[in-house]
Amino acid sequence: MAQIVLFFFAILRKMQYSFAQYSFDVFVEAVVVGFVTLTVGSLIGKAFQTQIQTPIECKNWNKNYAMEIGLFLTGFLIHVTFELAGLNLWYSQKGAAVLKNSKKISNMS
Repeated sequence: MAQIVLFFFAILRKMQYSFAQYSFDVFVEAVVVGFVTLTVGSLIGKAFQTQIQTPIECKNWNKNYAMEIGLFLTGFLIHVTFELAGLNLWYSQKGAAVLKNSKKISNMS
């Protein structure tokens, strides 16, 4: 009986570790997606800024980096939401890149 209890606790410990590791991995991915969104959004913003005249109020609005924080949080939250909703798994199985590569592989055979 004691061996069964120890086995059960060993399984629980492994599950907790894997959940903690999964949570950490999702967090790291979300930070990366957040920074990519921030970078791309900032570059697009700079490109438009040179093409479009904006009022001075717009330039003063972003003194506290509101746009950058918003872009980072947008990417971060989109990634976490996709992960929780299972859309990342769906995309990794049904996405265009997967389908394209599977067609290449089947054509090579």
